[in-house]
Amino acid sequence: MRPIEISNDEFTFDFTDSASVRWVHACESRHQESGPHAMEYYIDDETIDRRFGHALDALLADWVDLALACYLADRLATRKPARLGRSGKHWSRTLNITLPVRRLDRWSDEIQGSLSRLLSFLTDDSWKFDFVQRETGMRTAEVQRFLFPFEHGSATRVALYSGGLDSFAGAAQTLRESPEYNYIFVSGVTNTRQQGAQRAQLNQLRLKTSAHICHVAIPYGLHWAGINAERKEESSQRTRGFLFLTLGAVSAIAAGTKELFLYENGVGAINLPYDGTQVGTYNSRATHPSTLLRMEDFIKALTGQEFTIVNPFLFFTKAEMCKHGAVQKLAELLALTFSCDGFPVRAKNRSQCGSCTSCLLRRQAIELAGLAHYDQNGYLNNLVSATFSGSDNQLHALRAMNWQAHRIREAVSRENPWVALVSEFIELQKIELDLCRNGKMQPAELQTKLLHLYSQYATEWGAFSARCHCDVPKRIA
Repeated sequence: MRPIEISNDEFTFDFTDSASVRWVHACESRHQESGPHAMEYYIDDETIDRRFGHALDALLADWVDLALACYLADRLATRKPARLGRSGKHWSRTLNITLPVRRLDRWSDEIQGSLSRLLSFLTDDSWKFDFVQRETGMRTAEVQRFLFPFEHGSATRVALYSGGLDSFAGAAQTLRESPEYNYIFVSGVTNTRQQGAQRAQLNQLRLKTSAHICHVAIPYGLHWAGINAERKEESSQRTRGFLFLTLGAVSAIAAGTKELFLYENGVGAINLPYDGTQVGTYNSRATHPSTLLRMEDFIKALTGQEFTIVNPFLFFTKAEMCKHGAVQKLAELLALTFSCDGFPVRAKNRSQCGSCTSCLLRRQAIELAGLAHYDQNGYLNNLVSATFSGSDNQLHALRAMNWQAHRIREAVSRENPWVALVSEFIELQKIELDLCRNGKMQPAELQTKLLHLYSQYATEWGAFSARCHCDVPKRIA
């Protein structure tokens, strides 16, 4: 390795060993003699070609390796703690990646530029790549053939499936409205609890709808056995979105389609900041509409083929998704889904914390859809109970969401609601520029749809029972 020491926030990662990663933090390299860190990792992309009956193309295998490398680097390069007034500077990092690839000729400056723009938008970091010729052998996914090839003749839709409430609600609605398709649901999994829950949901959807459903679950992660348990990981891990989109898109291409679907409500996909401390990618952009556009551009540059990523629920709230008749009919399955940022919480019969923004948006949506009695248990903190007595820390997310909803409600009630809303949340202007510049929508149509989305959400939030724990809305610093 040749560590580059430019700033204290710079990390250099070497993936030339196909089973382990070595890395150096520029700050540490000046003060220790022990050399670089090292850790083994894995990904079972064999599950992709096992479903489709043919070996994984070399370029697609390179793409999977790239996405995994970005995710691992993002996970292992811990960000500095934010300091008052300097949060942006301490958030960003420089990440240098050396990655062996099979098709070295394909990784041109144009493709690297598209890749860097995508990753920078996702993470607010600077990414630099050194692609080298891969010398080690191929993975099983590239050479093994199977006895049950996938039938390309039938109409097929490929969609990401996380096991969360949105993915379940979106799948239930899509299966009812478009039963003529065969469905391939793709999941990236890091633990057996997550994979088991996804499998249970899709098994039930298969039984309840008689749909032809194929589940492609792709395990990936780090081998922590024997590693110091106190080693820190970066909690934000913003490149998970890139990895999931890659696994979904590679599966779609392997299945012979040029579309990937994902199901995410608009409030969660756009993910506006809740308070004044959240800037840039302090909020995840995994399914942000601008991320999907950049991902489409990268896929086109890499493969030379048009590819579309579709989120049919961009202009729907989570509660509206749950009010759909298909979800109402399958309401008893809601308990199988999970939405918590920290799932699974390590507490007996309490797999979700109940106090993070994801849990709160979940409970708000289910309550507003009239399905709360299907979602009573499994929360460590029950904020929908009027008798709940929590700490300021446990109530912080709720109060921040309440403040955000107050700002939205005030903006959309103004004489010029779009101008007022953009004034409060400048991030919406970026969405308008990206979607309209790419010809996806006209400005007037986009503004109307976003105003409806946020007006609907603010109204729904005002009826949420957990608001009893909030004071009069005030700025959250």
